[in-house]
Amino acid sequence: MLTPRDTPARRPSRSGRGLQITVSDDGEGFDPASSGGFGLAGMRERAAAIGANLTIASAPGDGTRVTVTWRPA
Repeated sequence: MLTPRDTPARRPSRSGRGLQITVSDDGEGFDPASSGGFGLAGMRERAAAIGANLTIASAPGDGTRVTVTWRPA
């Protein structure tokens, strides 16, 4: 069963002409630079395909924050 502490925070926001979505947690975190799988690369490719920017902030022991920012051309 998930508790509020286990549930990631989702913060969508609109500013002018665009959209920003942030998903964060207070889990174990990881080093994004040493991630060897296709998950992060796939997320970056999908963001780029729609003209968005993907930012991943994480560190071991410090949780993770993923932000997608999109502004129309």
